[in-house]
Amino acid sequence: MPLKREALGFALAPLPVVLQLTLLFGIILLDRPSDSASVIEAWLQLVVASYGVCLLVGTPVHLVLRWQNRCSLPTYLVATTAVVAVIAAAIGIFQLLLPASPEQNPHGFHLASRAGLAAMLLFEGAAVTGASIFWRVSVRQRDGQSSDVRPTTSAWGD
Repeated sequence: MPLKREALGFALAPLPVVLQLTLLFGIILLDRPSDSASVIEAWLQLVVASYGVCLLVGTPVHLVLRWQNRCSLPTYLVATTAVVAVIAAAIGIFQLLLPASPEQNPHGFHLASRAGLAAMLLFEGAAVTGASIFWRVSVRQRDGQSSDVRPTTSAWGD
């Protein structure tokens, strides 16, 4: 049963991002029916990427917190925020140390800019929303127990 709930949680967690992308690309398609194939292809790539990022960030967070028997919502939100902040900092440092050429980055976008920081805040919001959905579906105690310590089981179901 917990494995089914975890799989469902990982399936539902990226939905806020996927739904926003669907709305955005739907609005784009209203003007350009001739470009619909390329827009749908870009949408599918972003949907796959959002699920990949969810697994990349969410799986380690969930396994570590489960291993430590920590299952409160604030713990999941803080851990997710910390992981995303570390990833953003690593990407930002990489961009500052090895800047892209104008051909590779024609608009000069980088995380140290105002737009880059805004993008990271939006990504943090999406990550926290996804973590909340995952926690609600997969982790939250359903039997009325107080919820910061789970019954002792390992991450492998022993």
